[in-house]
Amino acid sequence: MSSTLMWIKLFKRNTVRRCLIHSLRCLILFPMSKTDSRPNYELSLADCEICCELSGVETSFSKYGWPDSDQSMDPAASRLELAESIEGDYRKENHHVKRCPLCGTYYQYDYSYEYLVNGSEDEEELTRLTPTQARRFIEDETYDLLLQKMERNLNHDDIPTRRYAARSLASHYLELGDMTKVRTYLTPDTDNEVLRGILYFFWNCEDDHYKVAEIAQLKDVLKKLRGHADENIAAISGYVLKGIK
Repeated sequence: MSSTLMWIKLFKRNTVRRCLIHSLRCLILFPMSKTDSRPNYELSLADCEICCELSGVETSFSKYGWPDSDQSMDPAASRLELAESIEGDYRKENHHVKRCPLCGTYYQYDYSYEYLVNGSEDEEELTRLTPTQARRFIEDETYDLLLQKMERNLNHDDIPTRRYAARSLASHYLELGDMTKVRTYLTPDTDNEVLRGILYFFWNCEDDHYKVAEIAQLKDVLKKLRGHADENIAAISGYVLKGIK
């Protein structure tokens, strides 16, 4: 048998094996929702025993045959439930939306793998979505309640909760194109964590080429924020400005 044919057969065998393992893992760790009760949408991230353990972006990494390099996702991620059916859809097994059964926060799950001769690499990423990004899963009445909660949470004691609230409100008004409203969250008196939440969100939007023209309407505000006393806020404002030039 030629070495080329041997590697092709090895690739096929490993690919099938990894696909089967991943499919089984999805069914075991992320079953369809089994809870009959509605989530408590009033819960903040800080008050939710699942979401308080998760950062805005969670990742995992594993390399076949190299266990010392493995990095696992926080165990709390296994408590999330599927927000949509993935049965019979290989693409959705790798890319789908999950929901916290306790507070109703949504997350985008993405899985990828690369076959390499010295050991295949598997990567997972779990990204917390704003209500606007998960809008297709949320009823109108619930969506309105979530926006009201986000307004209240701008003054929450917990830093990740304030940042997520700011990110969520910026996401909502950016989608509407209401940049006048966004300006009200970018004043000199705005809490630093609220500013960080909005600025990082804008930076992510520019990476995705999303609503860049709308963000550009805030150029004057961003220029002022470049002189902010907080060096991190000043730096992020500069990065956002570069993205709209």
